[in-house]
Amino acid sequence: MRILTIGKVLFGLVGRYVQRGCVEEAYVEAAVQMVGEVGPFVVIYPGLAVCYASSHCGVKEIGMSLITLERSVYFGNRFNDPVKTLICLAAKDDISYIKTLELVVKKIQDGSIDEIANAEEIDEIIKLIH
Repeated sequence: MRILTIGKVLFGLVGRYVQRGCVEEAYVEAAVQMVGEVGPFVVIYPGLAVCYASSHCGVKEIGMSLITLERSVYFGNRFNDPVKTLICLAAKDDISYIKTLELVVKKIQDGSIDEIANAEEIDEIIKLIH
């Protein structure tokens, strides 16, 4: 049941990539499968999970989505659960994936990831990311 709940969240998050034409449907399935396989390891910071799938799973262009949940989900990470914020990355190659993940890590290090997670307006998020 845990994976179904997480799966629904991921379908909502990654499904936006499909709507925008960033990825093919196969990418959504691969991202959900990856989380099912590695579970707790996608939770990289208290309350924050980062999911992705291989660039070979139908990535057409680079993308990053962020969602803040009303109700937290549990991935099985005893140190960083529950998760309230999920970020999904879509990268065309390993280099762009690393650069995008590097941005997330920088936001964790400078403390702005918490502000981003608590922002209520998209303009706030954009300002914090740049």
